[in-house]
Amino acid sequence: MKLFERAASEPGPGPSKANKGHMDIITPELATVLDRTKVSDRKAIFVAAKTAKSLGYDIKEVGLNRSTIRRKRIFNRIEQSQKLKESLQRNVSLIVHWDGKLLPELTGKEKIDRLPIIISGKGVSQMLSVAKLSSATGEAQAQVIYNALNEWDITDKVIGMSFDTMSANTGKDKGACILLEEKLGKKLFLFFLPSSYYGTYHWKSISYSFGNFIKSRSTLSIQVQKYLKHFQEYWGFIDRDKFEAGLKEDNIKVLLQDIKDEILEFATRQESSSTPSEPGPRDYIEFVELVIIFLGGIPVRGIRFRLPGVMHHARWMSKVMYFLKIFIFRSQFKLTKREDRSS
Repeated sequence: MKLFERAASEPGPGPSKANKGHMDIITPELATVLDRTKVSDRKAIFVAAKTAKSLGYDIKEVGLNRSTIRRKRIFNRIEQSQKLKESLQRNVSLIVHWDGKLLPELTGKEKIDRLPIIISGKGVSQMLSVAKLSSATGEAQAQVIYNALNEWDITDKVIGMSFDTMSANTGKDKGACILLEEKLGKKLFLFFLPSSYYGTYHWKSISYSFGNFIKSRSTLSIQVQKYLKHFQEYWGFIDRDKFEAGLKEDNIKVLLQDIKDEILEFATRQESSSTPSEPGPRDYIEFVELVIIFLGGIPVRGIRFRLPGVMHHARWMSKVMYFLKIFIFRSQFKLTKREDRSS
């Protein structure tokens, strides 16, 4: 933000005496594309010069240098940000959402805490900020959330907040929720995202399967990662047409006999509600489809299996999808002796 403010206070890029008559090809549209494709200023000079030459322009007539491109990109970001703020619908009630993430620092290889902040309401969905946190405390989070709401001039429109159920958010005295309410001077509706609960159940299930020889959760996590990595590497040898529903196993059939139809109906309904015009998150749709196949049903889009993806430590669903696929292809996936003893 300081960089933007400093750039805004400086004179805008204009032709010097030496550059009068030079063609200005760094348009707002091109500046936006350079940002979205993460092209550096130095590389942008090369791309723009070669593009201009291929279109028949004389490079000498095209004003290109690193400092000019940088200024134009900064000014374009400021302009686009102002347009978003001006176009934001402010006559509806809003919910503010946040969820801390550990992301790579822009100027180095280390990772830092950032807090994506989003608002939603009727006809409104807008990211306000991805603020850098000085610390992961409730006070630090509440302050950057309040600053973002104040900057967008919507503090009076916020009626609720959506957040993960971690102590930094829900602490009785120093949690981000109660501190944000104090800063706003009003009570807000609370919308919990209890992902940690599902993660706990997920780990309990894994512990039950792997716990024969694994004592600690940290050791368990390492072993599970190796197990899933083995399956990911083996995927190319699996015949996706030769899958087996989970209900073919007698013990699974007994466990699910009273709730199978209810789960299948719910999963099918969730899949059907995701239309091409309003698709749900890709991993959620895949999860629902795997549940349907596991229970012996056929998804609306047919039976298909995606390549096992990235194994997220923080996302329980990514691991659940791995285990569903492993079970569905249990007759083809060859376990190591150690993995076999744990099952």
